[in-house]
Amino acid sequence: MIKLSIVQFEPKYKDLNHNLNRIKQIILGKDSINNVEISQNKIITSDSFNSDIIIFPEMSLSGYFFDDREELKRYAVDKLFLESKFQTMATNLNKVIILGFAEIEYLDVDLEGDLAKNYKLYNSSILISPNPKETKVYRKSHLFYKENIIFDKSHFNDTNTNGEQNSLTLNYIKHLDLSIGSLICYDWRFPEISRKYALLGADLLVCPANLVTKLWKTSLPARALDNRVFFAVSNRIGTETLKDEQLYFTGCSGFYDTEGKLIGQLSEKEENILNIEFDHIESKNKKINSFNDIFDDLRPDLY
Repeated sequence: MIKLSIVQFEPKYKDLNHNLNRIKQIILGKDSINNVEISQNKIITSDSFNSDIIIFPEMSLSGYFFDDREELKRYAVDKLFLESKFQTMATNLNKVIILGFAEIEYLDVDLEGDLAKNYKLYNSSILISPNPKETKVYRKSHLFYKENIIFDKSHFNDTNTNGEQNSLTLNYIKHLDLSIGSLICYDWRFPEISRKYALLGADLLVCPANLVTKLWKTSLPARALDNRVFFAVSNRIGTETLKDEQLYFTGCSGFYDTEGKLIGQLSEKEENILNIEFDHIESKNKKINSFNDIFDDLRPDLY
């Protein structure tokens, strides 16, 4: 059985240090945020949690609403920075930490070794495994609304300056025997990405999010059902204002089983942690009866 915690909170807008420190306290179980556990299909309140995986929302370090690349650059970090903050913690606690952030990638350095002005910004999430070799960054595949102004598009099969491939690859967590596929927010609307992960062997899809609509509640059960995978979405709450426009984030973080059933969901407006225990072996069986296997029955010759 896998124990998973989905964190729903409100990041402090444009306050990197505050959000970093708060996330650390939540991971350590020292924050005042409540916990909700699913036990025998009943929701009970708990003062602490002991999970294998903990998931935070999209852009948890900076807040979300930006339309100026130079401004966002001040709150963007790279993989090495996050590893310096969380890798030892993940290893010591034996937890997988999944965290959405604004990522900066410097493309080169000048002759003095200083970071050059050429850079790219990505809406990314990092999966930090207890085993550093399993730690990876995923870059959002589908940009939403004003993200198109500030972020660069990810490209499959290219490489970043560290020689790492930016493609749809699974995170295989050996000590859990669990394969995880990463999405971010608006990626939910595209069934192709969930199916691709499932065909690669995903047991669990995770989706850090800053969702501002409620349409996703209709779609996510289908993503889980169609692929017989578990699906976890960690959505933030609160509002952010940019100039004369305000965004309202809709919370309701939740977890779906391989039949698309909603196993647990948080409220729309409250900070909370949803703790789920699930048997990931269920996702490895794609048979629905003695004749049909949903992947064996695929007809790529027709579509």
